[in-house]
Amino acid sequence: TELLPRALARPSRLAGYLDIAQGWVVVDTSSRKAAEGFVSALRNALGSFPATGLEPEESPRALMTEWMIEGKLPAGFALGDECELKDPADNGAIVRCRRQDLGADEMREHLSSGKQVTQLALTFEERMRFVLDETLTVRKFKLLDIAVEQLDKGDRDSAKAELDARFVLMSGEVAVSYTHLRAHETPEHLVCRLLLEKKKI
Repeated sequence: TELLPRALARPSRLAGYLDIAQGWVVVDTSSRKAAEGFVSALRNALGSFPATGLEPEESPRALMTEWMIEGKLPAGFALGDECELKDPADNGAIVRCRRQDLGADEMREHLSSGKQVTQLALTFEERMRFVLDETLTVRKFKLLDIAVEQLDKGDRDSAKAELDARFVLMSGEVAVSYTHLRAHETPEHLVCRLLLEKKKI
């Protein structure tokens, strides 16, 4: 029985990286608990790591709802084809859509009835797509063909070199979108900056 806990243990690996220049940490998980565990491990390894979760000044749910209603998103961004809508009332209706035109009349009817956007698919300059939820968690992140084509231009003779190239591409694309958001920042789009920026304490 003493060996039972060890027998049930399952090793796992969680990827992430620090962007020292921008001052934020990216963790490859949609689980807040796993992300907090990653940051805790960094604190244990470094002795100190003053990072904290995102605290938007405006409601992400309200902003995403506004984006869908008005169709006015931060420059470079466009609506994708997936969303989740919720009635704010207790035990209210939930509508989940995939492969859907988010500007269609039927979607506007849901919004006009009071439903709010809790998850929203977005694309950035046709180079990446992802789903943003009301906790500012990024899900289903994927680089699109225009960005991935850059990988075919290099000569890599090992799995490690391929992994390094993909990491450089991914982190670079995320940094570009971050810089783009800061350059076009307005008060109503503050939530986009907070999506990627680590709060300084």
